[in-house]
Amino acid sequence: MTAVALGCSANTPADTASGDSGTAAEGDSGSSVGSDGGAKSDGAAGGKDSGGPLPEASTGGDSGGGTDGSAASDAADASSLLNGRQVLVWLPTYLGSFSANLDMVTGSNPKAYTQVSPDFYNLNYNYTSGPPKISGESFDGLSVAQVAQKVHAAGMQLIPLVYAGAGNSGTDQGIQNVVSDSPAGTQNNFITAMVKEAQTRQYDGWNLDFEVQGTGYAQFGQPYVKFLAAFKAALHAANMILTIDVADWYIRQCAGDGLVDLTEIGPSVDLVIMEDYAGTYGSPVASCPGGKPPAQQNCNNEFGALMNIMCDVSPTSAVSIGLIEGSGGSGANPFLDQALNAVAAAGFTSVAVWPDETPFLNSANIPNGGTWNSLLANYLAGK
Repeated sequence: MTAVALGCSANTPADTASGDSGTAAEGDSGSSVGSDGGAKSDGAAGGKDSGGPLPEASTGGDSGGGTDGSAASDAADASSLLNGRQVLVWLPTYLGSFSANLDMVTGSNPKAYTQVSPDFYNLNYNYTSGPPKISGESFDGLSVAQVAQKVHAAGMQLIPLVYAGAGNSGTDQGIQNVVSDSPAGTQNNFITAMVKEAQTRQYDGWNLDFEVQGTGYAQFGQPYVKFLAAFKAALHAANMILTIDVADWYIRQCAGDGLVDLTEIGPSVDLVIMEDYAGTYGSPVASCPGGKPPAQQNCNNEFGALMNIMCDVSPTSAVSIGLIEGSGGSGANPFLDQALNAVAAAGFTSVAVWPDETPFLNSANIPNGGTWNSLLANYLAGK
């Protein structure tokens, strides 16, 4: 994903780095400048509870997937997979050694992650049918099947990321085609192909990193929510989940005609991940307030302000807070322990991590000798 440092004025699409098509394997496509000034790519995350792989989904149905039970039962089964704390880690295919980075994640002891989200796919083109473009079939010597085997053997979920949008060094056209069902049948083609691709590849869901620039709420907001609801239902019917990434420049609460209204999005997805990539701690709330938050909120480029606006999302269980490990141990590193404590205090149960440099998830400047693995393991354990 684009490194989205949340903050209305700080991280706009103009900050994104150039790239050819947004495909992950070709380097920095889909990357952008984070709030701390370091280069970053977007990622997004998905969720499950304690980390076991999802039940095997059965095929069937013209929506792309079905199970032997009722749709309502399948939806309940899928939702139950998100109970408990979650930690999603994005795995950029271009950042150092993909296989070594995957080994670090899956070999964490105690376990520090529940979902792994490699940036395998992109929709940065004039989409009409089929699964999104995959950036390759071998990643640092590992096939997609071998990646799935390794992730599942570690008791984690595999939730690939799909880059799309002008904010991801690409185009909004594919997103608009799917959301508006233009030409007719495009949206169903997408949903059906995505469910089938996930079943074939043994994925546990999808992470949509749709970072738009010029696709506003007035025209696309309600169709976007309806599309997500339909996609989520199809995935649930196959015991899979749907996660999306959001950033301040295309959220209505920060940016007027932003595509996403946080007060509406929660029921249509399993997790909505706020790319809270600020490099300063700020003033996070002690707990989410009751009642309806104001339409326009403080979107200053700081961790607290960007976390706080997620109090708009209902249910709270649909919220995930995205953190960035920035260049040279910046990003959230200097306040990582505080940030994780604040997420828990606010009542949010999921976080996501974007690694932005080599060495992978650099622990420089984390207080008291902590590491990303140790602090995330503590977060999962409720410490």
